[in-house]
Amino acid sequence: MPGFVNCPECGSDDFNRSRLRNIKEKIRHRLFNQSPYRCHECGHRDWVDIKKFKKKITSRQVMLYVFIVILACIIGQIIGSRIN
Repeated sequence: MPGFVNCPECGSDDFNRSRLRNIKEKIRHRLFNQSPYRCHECGHRDWVDIKKFKKKITSRQVMLYVFIVILACIIGQIIGSRIN
């Protein structure tokens, strides 16, 4: 299941990295460069290759980044006009 973007059980994209439970999981994490992930919707837990895993950026996050850039530009213009 390397590189999954949605839960293979329920299709949700609401998942995060899960904690390593025991020494066996810590060894697997180190040897194979994998981490466990858990779905918040159905509770499914699986292992993913760390290098291939990329979580999608939500539209809410994109809108927040755009808002911050616009706000920074406006503040820059205000400060620039006060200096001149």
